[in-house]
Amino acid sequence: MTTRSKQTRAVARRTTLFALAAVAALGTLPVKSVHAAPQEIIFAISAATGSLQQATAAEFTRRANEKLAGKAEVKLFDTRSSARTRT
Repeated sequence: MTTRSKQTRAVARRTTLFALAAVAALGTLPVKSVHAAPQEIIFAISAATGSLQQATAAEFTRRANEKLAGKAEVKLFDTRSSARTRT
């Protein structure tokens, strides 16, 4: 494995661990009311389309929304996207 490949995997691992820690922290948020609208969390990245960072962010968003189960919603916003749209 090349040094660059090791560095890329290390960055992806750190990003994933940080993202999972953020989800764990979000799980402790108090819910004010059963009828309150879910909190919207914007997860903004600046990554090339198809990059490892973009794939990791998309997977984090999917897992976070699964774990939060309606208490809050994570939306991915890619600032490098030419369309500048939220997913």
